[in-house]
Amino acid sequence: GFSQTKVFISAASYLSPDDAEFFSKLGIKIRDIYGQTELAGPLLIDGKPISLNEKQPAMVMLNEKVDNEILVIGKCVMMGYYQNESANQKSFSAGGNLYLTGDLGEFGQDKKIVYKAKKGRSFKLANGEYVSDATVEFLEESAKNILRDIDPQAEVVICGDGEPQVVALVF
Repeated sequence: GFSQTKVFISAASYLSPDDAEFFSKLGIKIRDIYGQTELAGPLLIDGKPISLNEKQPAMVMLNEKVDNEILVIGKCVMMGYYQNESANQKSFSAGGNLYLTGDLGEFGQDKKIVYKAKKGRSFKLANGEYVSDATVEFLEESAKNILRDIDPQAEVVICGDGEPQVVALVF
């Protein structure tokens, strides 16, 4: 069915520029979609906001002052988690209009928002050394690049909370 495919889509994970370029050289243009169930599904296609309601499109922005968390305001945002006030307090601004996705992004080409990682993947080693989200992402991408020649399907998870050193699990 590959030859019959008209649109290739990547979703639910970061699409690295190296992976996109690899497939592009094969003549396969992969569309990158970002969204969440809490946002009624897809929100960004190739970094550009999509709108099902042209009169009131969703506003998508980055919290550049803190950690580049992706923030959303609009009719596509759910009203809240049913009977879960602590989750609502964590996921919505004080006024309740701004949804905090828990995802990190950055501005790519043409000021498009690019999904990078889940927020909060940081941890501390047994010696108290803090391993940041950015370091976890860097180590995972570095390990994948090293393993690409051995097994291009390899998946890598970086962990080590409370351990003496950082651990890479390779699947």
